Amino acid sequence: MPTTFDKEDVTGCFGGNCDQPPAYRVITLAAEGVVEDERVGGIGVSLLCRECLLREHSLKNLGEAIYYGEKRVPGPPDIGILVLPLHMTKSQVSQLREEITEEVPVVKTT
Repeated sequence: MPTTFDKEDVTGCFGGNCDQPPAYRVITLAAEGVVEDERVGGIGVSLLCRECLLREHSLKNLGEAIYYGEKRVPGPPDIGILVLPLHMTKSQVSQLREEITEEVPVVKTT
C-alpha cells in the first residue's frame, strides 16, 4: 500500500520553514540494513515545492524546456527524474511499484 497523507499534509511543502504548496512528490529508496539492532532503510516519501526540491536535490534545470536539434527548438521540459541502482531487491522493487501512483494518496475520511 502506498504512503498515504492527510488532506492537511498535501497542502504544504515538507521543506524546513516553507509555507509553499508542494509541486513534487519525492520518493527516496534507501538500502536496507541493520543499525544498532534496528532494521532501517526502505522507501521515504516527501512533498516539496519547486524551490525546496531544487535546493535539497540540486536539480537546477527541472521544469525548464529542453532544446532539440541544430535549430535548438524548445520541447517539453523534464518534470521528474528517477535514479535507480543497477541491482535492486525484490522488496525494493515492490515498494517502488506501490509508491508510484497517479496522484498522491490521501486518507479518506467518512
